[in-house]
Amino acid sequence: MCRQQSLITLDEFYELKPLTKLEAILTFIDFTFFLEIYPESFSRQGPKGYSKKQLLMALIAMQVEHIPTIKALVHRLKSDPIFKRSLGFEYI
Repeated sequence: MCRQQSLITLDEFYELKPLTKLEAILTFIDFTFFLEIYPESFSRQGPKGYSKKQLLMALIAMQVEHIPTIKALVHRLKSDPIFKRSLGFEYI
């Protein structure tokens, strides 16, 4: 069996595709005020290794994409690399 090489990478595809509704909303949000109130060093609970901005963007995505639960959000993040990349998470 011969493995075919990709003609385009996921990053190149992401740059070529038009903005989704979620991406358009996230580009206009200024996160500086949020990051001043909750700096990266401020952590009481929650998953380690993720930035506060990524987690806030995921919660915004839940509302925009009508994702009902955190479990459904995690499933979508695991199964959709484009969605994952648009929220700033590592997708590979």
